[in-house]
Amino acid sequence: MTKNFIISFLLVAFSWLLGQPYQSFFLDDWESKEIEMPQSIDAEKPLGAATVSVTMDVADTVTRVCKYIFGNNANTWSGKMHNHKALVTNISNMKPNVIRYPGGNLSSDFFWNREQNDRPDDIPKTINPWYGMTQENWIMAVDDFYLLLQKTNSVGIITVNYSYARYGLSKNPVEKAAHLAAEWVRYDAGRTTFWEIGNENFGNWQSGYEIDVNQNQDGQPKRISGDLYGKHALVFIDSMRSAAAEISHEIKIGVQTFEAETSWDPVQTDWNEKMFAVIGNAADFFIVHNYYTNYDEDSNAQTILATFNKSASFKKAVYKDAVDAGVEPKPLSLTEWNIFAVRSMQQVSHINGLHASLVLGQLIQDEYGSAMRWDLANGWGNGDDHGTFSRADEPGVPEFSPRPVFYHMTYFQKYFGDVMVSTRVSGSRDLIAFASSFSNGPAGIVVV
Repeated sequence: MTKNFIISFLLVAFSWLLGQPYQSFFLDDWESKEIEMPQSIDAEKPLGAATVSVTMDVADTVTRVCKYIFGNNANTWSGKMHNHKALVTNISNMKPNVIRYPGGNLSSDFFWNREQNDRPDDIPKTINPWYGMTQENWIMAVDDFYLLLQKTNSVGIITVNYSYARYGLSKNPVEKAAHLAAEWVRYDAGRTTFWEIGNENFGNWQSGYEIDVNQNQDGQPKRISGDLYGKHALVFIDSMRSAAAEISHEIKIGVQTFEAETSWDPVQTDWNEKMFAVIGNAADFFIVHNYYTNYDEDSNAQTILATFNKSASFKKAVYKDAVDAGVEPKPLSLTEWNIFAVRSMQQVSHINGLHASLVLGQLIQDEYGSAMRWDLANGWGNGDDHGTFSRADEPGVPEFSPRPVFYHMTYFQKYFGDVMVSTRVSGSRDLIAFASSFSNGPAGIVVV
């Protein structure tokens, strides 16, 4: 059945508080935004009474829109993306504003200052390192990443190799890993403000989750725990802040948190409680990851789209654990997100684009400080791999062609204003709406 809509705009003056209860410093460079009006044509007004209405009230401000919500991930195996003119143009138009590097799990095996095959002599044979100073054409080296940021008018968020503190074979692996991170801060020379200590280190898929205690020289246990990570993170924070002070640059450092109260893995279940008890208020922001749908499930469209509001539960779980430990809530950063749905090409579909639009709106509403979708470019995998842009292995598709999610994220960012305002939907449970206002007067609304 066809339904008519009415979108009502309550155009009255509004004001908002300058306080930053959740986004905090992620709003320090917030700027007013003016819309670029698209071309339009007049259309005949539908006849008959509306059965569905969407009402927005620009006097009722929800929050300012943080530009770092629209972020994305670069990974090292996507090559020298900055050399592809059309790709750079598309990324620039999408305006992620912040791009994460060097990747997800490979961050735990990444040695930023080593050339290709210059293997560290103090890591186990089981570790397959990635190298940040490589000249291989298929790898995005550290300096390639900086060029990508420059060409797309983005800033970076860098994930340092925490796991080296676990599997390193030297007498002081924690100090050595922290020094490696601090050296990157020095090399960065003030270009990057946002830094992460590790990647999903509570997971058994991560290097350093378990180590060979017979090879370890500083008495670490076989399996990681939240308190051990917290203890090590304090060393990283001290070393990295000292390095930043040497170059007169202020950095913001995030720590890994687990986004749920319970898990099948006991390490994850009490990760936050143990970590917060040790680290206290030393970190600047909290990191969460989530791939909204169930792992390895052939989820249908209805199931996928119903997951968009999970971010509220992530926030509730992490903040509860922080407050219970006497730790001040810090901004939340969802530095990886996408869907796990497989076997029906969901990940490269229009449905995943719709899901992205819903997630962006919900993250703004939940006042996250930043978010980076996984990822800018990835393989085909019969439609079961992530990537805003394709790689050369997708049949009949030129490399770095935009996938549907590109258009959803581009137009969301372009036509969503600088302040989110309240909305109300009546007449249908099948519609979700997020509304905004621009500083030069117009209003922008996303309806899914």
